[in-house]
Amino acid sequence: MRVHETLLQALLHDYNDSLLWLALADCLEEEDQPREAELVRLTRELLSLSRSPLAQEPCLERIEALLLDGVQPVRPRWQHPEGLSFVFLTPGRFWMGSPATEERRHEDEHWHPVELTRPFWMTCHPITQRQFRQVMDFNPSAFRALGELSGEVEGLNTDAFPVDSVTWYEAVEFCARLTRREPGAVYRLPTEAEWEYACRAGTTTAFAHGSSLSSFRANFEGSSPYGSRNIVPPLGPALGRPCPVGSYPPNPWGLFDMHGQLDEWCLDWYQEDSYITGSSGSGPIDPVINPTGPTEGEMRV
Repeated sequence: MRVHETLLQALLHDYNDSLLWLALADCLEEEDQPREAELVRLTRELLSLSRSPLAQEPCLERIEALLLDGVQPVRPRWQHPEGLSFVFLTPGRFWMGSPATEERRHEDEHWHPVELTRPFWMTCHPITQRQFRQVMDFNPSAFRALGELSGEVEGLNTDAFPVDSVTWYEAVEFCARLTRREPGAVYRLPTEAEWEYACRAGTTTAFAHGSSLSSFRANFEGSSPYGSRNIVPPLGPALGRPCPVGSYPPNPWGLFDMHGQLDEWCLDWYQEDSYITGSSGSGPIDPVINPTGPTEGEMRV
């Protein structure tokens, strides 16, 4: 086992130890992985910056350059026998929703502080059609041979595409079957707060890599890029279908396809005014601790 792998094991137990993270960066440098070391330091620095996107963007620009160049975040990981890869996420505080000044925001995206007090594991990629079929013995995807949208993927092997057209109940059952196969472990959908925490990866910008998005960075309709503060992203492609998971660079914590591709189910019920805010976010307010959403509703997140 290489020294940096030993440090990753130690971080599973002492994940708040800043010295361990710095030691990991130093070790990667000594193992001739200077860019991975730089990425570790930058992601830690990102957490120390204020919640202002302006304060974070210079750091994010360098992180994004490394990710686009193929550098992979170094964090504790685990490989499941079914082929699922997990990344370890440490607990922390973050701002959930979006500020009132953010373009194209929805009225239910109230900007409020949240604290997650427990670490958790998240799959590095959305569940693929192959993985879903191995666990559930069927594939509901429309984007597959013989699926409702088979014409959009004619001639393509969709095994590595994210599974689509899954109901919330089927997603819950997928997790339940994984749990039954491994006594002592618990698999479940993430809460909305956990999902957004994982997606943001320590950032407060509109996306995990800055304030703009084009379809060169994520799979969505490329003729409608997102820009803010006079940043106009280039027009990009529009695949009109999913693509193999991991086709685009990950976010700073090593999670793929958190923007674009497909909507992803969360554990929570949805209600329009379910966020507990108590403030517009302009002044200090106590964070909501480990929120799980409303106790009932008509839809899931």
